[in-house]
Amino acid sequence: MSREIYFDTGILVKSYVFEENSASAIELIESSVHPVVCSHLHAIEIPNAIRLKRFRGEITPAEESTAIRAFRDDVECGRLQRPRYDLGEVFLRAERLSEKHSGEMGTRS
Repeated sequence: MSREIYFDTGILVKSYVFEENSASAIELIESSVHPVVCSHLHAIEIPNAIRLKRFRGEITPAEESTAIRAFRDDVECGRLQRPRYDLGEVFLRAERLSEKHSGEMGTRS
């Protein structure tokens, strides 16, 4: 059985753009003994989060370009790995879980 580790977008972004807890995030990611997942959602969220930082004036356009390029390089070289899954089935299962739990637990998608 293949094992992978999932980090939320907020953790991964800290490894591409300096934030207060970037050092801790990088240490956590680098200490992983399993491949780090880069889902379809990450592929959209990470560059978008970096672009939002430029919009907010937190980084320069050059820093934005560098960060996005570094993210894409990490995907290309396999540092971040695409998991194998049926995306349609993932969303169907997520909908079933939402239907079953969100009303009682207050969870988000």
